[in-house]
Amino acid sequence: MVELDEYRLRYPNDYVPMKGGKISQIKINHDIVEFVLTSESGWSILCRGPVDLAKGIKEGSIVSGNAEGVIHFRIDSKNLSNAKPYMKLEVWENVEIE
Repeated sequence: MVELDEYRLRYPNDYVPMKGGKISQIKINHDIVEFVLTSESGWSILCRGPVDLAKGIKEGSIVSGNAEGVIHFRIDSKNLSNAKPYMKLEVWENVEIE
């Protein structure tokens, strides 16, 4: 169930596997990497994480390893219809991208 507190919209902290997904539109801002992940079933989401964690990231499909994220929401106002989901990169172990 989604929860709302004074500062953000929260979603259950279940890890979402990224294996099989396609990475595109990589941008690095200081120590944060942002990219778009498109799943095998067709949905896509903006992902963010520390550059240190995402070692070896490049455009392509994740073919092996353990890559997981947690869904979060950004809210710029009190209007929940403006909430924007993104995935926070949490696990990046032995990831191979082709």
